[in-house]
Amino acid sequence: MDRSVDFYKGNKYEGWLEEESLQENFFLITDSRRIVFIFRKGDREPRAVRKYGKRAEIENEFINHQKAYHLFPTKIPPIYFFRLEGEMGDLCMEYVNESHLNNIVASVWTGKKKKFLKEMRETFLFLMEILKTLPIHEGKVEDSYSYQIAKWAMDNDIQKVNQMKETRRVEEIMKEVSGIRLPLCMQHRDFCLRNILYSGMQGKMIIDWEDSKEGELPMVDFNMLLVSIIQAYEELFRREKEEFFNENNITEMVEETREEIRQYLGLEKGIFDKISILATFSLWSQNLKKERFKTAEEIFSFLKKELS
Repeated sequence: MDRSVDFYKGNKYEGWLEEESLQENFFLITDSRRIVFIFRKGDREPRAVRKYGKRAEIENEFINHQKAYHLFPTKIPPIYFFRLEGEMGDLCMEYVNESHLNNIVASVWTGKKKKFLKEMRETFLFLMEILKTLPIHEGKVEDSYSYQIAKWAMDNDIQKVNQMKETRRVEEIMKEVSGIRLPLCMQHRDFCLRNILYSGMQGKMIIDWEDSKEGELPMVDFNMLLVSIIQAYEELFRREKEEFFNENNITEMVEETREEIRQYLGLEKGIFDKISILATFSLWSQNLKKERFKTAEEIFSFLKKELS
């Protein structure tokens, strides 16, 4: 695309969404974007969500969103329009009446643990549904983005990673799995609770595909989801993250899902465990690169648990 105005209209495009005065709508400002919730006069809920940000970031999200939408259109909200102008861009998609796992569980006065387990199981099922929909092809581990960004972090000694014992073990794993061919597929790479929406008859939907990559290690999204579930556990029950792994019914569910993924991919357990560790290290590297330091800290804590 050139640097003039580029414009895409989706099948559900409505002119008023583009023309609506944004002064009268509720908006949020994040580190690099403005997110606007667009209402029509008299509506109690928004009709759409519109994101403004840097051209490259918005364009990347649009491309990845459309790839994913074509794979599972019922699980991703459609885009109304997408525009690039100069160095900026904006993207407008359908609003989903959302609630997150934290809010659902926190609203329950009794049986909170039971509700948490139920929602956790359903979220794992949702991830498996997505994984089993994705096209899979065989490739070398070093062809994956996970391998490449892990190597980038080591080569550039990001946050002094090369001084950490965890990095030395991951470096050994990278040598051990180099040359091995295994199933690769598209991964969201930010498959966490805040990006999973619960929407009535539509069921669960996944948004924000900015970080997604094709030809990826298939444990990336499960590990990112698990990191966010551990964080939700801490917040909801006011407990340390180590206690999460002392809950027998929780750890059983985690291990059952890991085993289901391993069997689906047809991987030997030792190889599966190694690529899982590499996937987690890559998530840590990615979030350091994007300066998402709080998320990186949570991922590194999980990495230490995997390596212990």
